[in-house]
Amino acid sequence: PWADIGEFVFIDHERVSGSIRPFETELTHNLISSMRSRGGDIGTILNNYTIPQDWSDGGYEWIIDGDSTTAFIHPPRIQILGGGGGYWTVPMFFDLGAPFLVERIRFATRPDHPENQMRRYILFLNDGTEATKDRVGNLVWKKYREEIDNLESVVDLDIEPQQVRHIYIRPGGIGTNNGLSQTWEVAEVQVFGRGFVPTAEYTSEPIDLGAPSALGKIRWGWQLDPGGQINIQTRTGVDDQPYVYWRVTGVADELSPLDQRGRPLTKEDYESIKPNQRGGVTDDLTNWSPWQTYDLDRGLAGTPILSPSPR
Repeated sequence: PWADIGEFVFIDHERVSGSIRPFETELTHNLISSMRSRGGDIGTILNNYTIPQDWSDGGYEWIIDGDSTTAFIHPPRIQILGGGGGYWTVPMFFDLGAPFLVERIRFATRPDHPENQMRRYILFLNDGTEATKDRVGNLVWKKYREEIDNLESVVDLDIEPQQVRHIYIRPGGIGTNNGLSQTWEVAEVQVFGRGFVPTAEYTSEPIDLGAPSALGKIRWGWQLDPGGQINIQTRTGVDDQPYVYWRVTGVADELSPLDQRGRPLTKEDYESIKPNQRGGVTDDLTNWSPWQTYDLDRGLAGTPILSPSPR
C-alpha cells in the first residue's frame, strides 16, 4: 500500500514486507544491474547522428546484461565534418537511480577479445545533488580519472569512497590523437559500493477524509540503527494540493504560480514545462498548515496529531 498512496525518494518498499527503508547496497552487488529498478538507466549525451547504428538499435544493452561474452563493439569512425582527422566516440552515461557510497568501478572487454581494450578514456562522476547542477539543471561533472595509454582489457578502479549517482565514461581523449583509431569494445560495466543512501523520504498523498474531521492519535513502528535518524511529520489542509508550483515568466526575475492562462499550476503542469522554466516548489501555507514534527519514541503508544483540525 505504500506505493499506492505516496511518493518515494530513494526508498525501498519491497525488501521488508509492509515496511519502508532507505536503499542499501553491499560490495558484492553490482549497482548497474539494479539501476533501472530505482529509475536509473544507461544513455549517451551525443546527438543521434553521431551514434553507431548498433548503439541506436539497442547495443548498449550488452554493456549491462550481466553477460561477459556480449559487448558493444565500436569500430573506428573518422570524423569527416569539421575538418576531419578526429574519430567519433560514444560517451556512456549511467544513472544509478540514487546516490551511493561508491568504492569500485570496473569495465572490461569480452574475455576472448582483450585486444579491443579502450586505450584512452576519461571518467567523470557526479553525486546527483542540486549543488552539483547548473542553474538550468544540467549536471556539472567532476573529472575523476584520465587514462592516456591503457593496456588492460579489464579496467578495475578502486575509487576513493564517495557519494556517486551519475557516472560518465568518455572513450578516447581530446583531439586527433585520441586513441579511437582502432576498434574498442565494452562487454560489461560494473559499479560497487556499500551502505545506505545518505537520505531517503516518503511523502504520502493528501488523505481525503471526506469531510472536516477531528483528528486523534497517530501511531508507527520503527527500527533505527546507530547513527541513523527518522523524522515523522504531518500537516493538514483544506484542499488536495499542499504545494505551490512556480513558473519563470521571463520578465526579469519574476515567478508566477499561474500558467499562461492564469490558472494555478498543478504538479502535472509543472513537470510538463521545460526545466529552465521551472521556478521551484514551495509549501502552500495559505491552505495548509506547516509541518509538525513528532517524538519518534512515542510512536508505538500513539501520540495526538499536532496538526490543526478539523480539516
